Amino acid sequence: MTFLFILMLFPLVLVGSHAEYTIKDAWNEFHVEDDMQEDDYYKLGTGYLGYTSHELDEFYFDSHDLDHNNMLDGLELHHSLDKQNVPSSKREELIDFILSKADEDKDGYLDFAEFLNSRTK
Repeated sequence: MTFLFILMLFPLVLVGSHAEYTIKDAWNEFHVEDDMQEDDYYKLGTGYLGYTSHELDEFYFDSHDLDHNNMLDGLELHHSLDKQNVPSSKREELIDFILSKADEDKDGYLDFAEFLNSRTK
């Protein structure tokens, strides 16, 4: 019973003890640039075409929008973190934090504008 209670409070402790933790810190956990380093199109864009940071964010967004609905959901964010070998308990915390801060219309998804706004805060 004590273990269950501690487990239920765990996310509160993390958020409460890191009051200065920002949305930018959370996105840094996604290792966006590291995640894309293996992609040949990303290499072409950064190495030869001189993509801007906005274009690279758009590339990341599009490549992780697995169902092509122009929105990122929790499962797509989870997939991105899974590729980075982020532990599952940390994944859930990061996804919840990102969606709580970046999902401006509270529909459970990040459209590109919400994604971009949250990445540049």
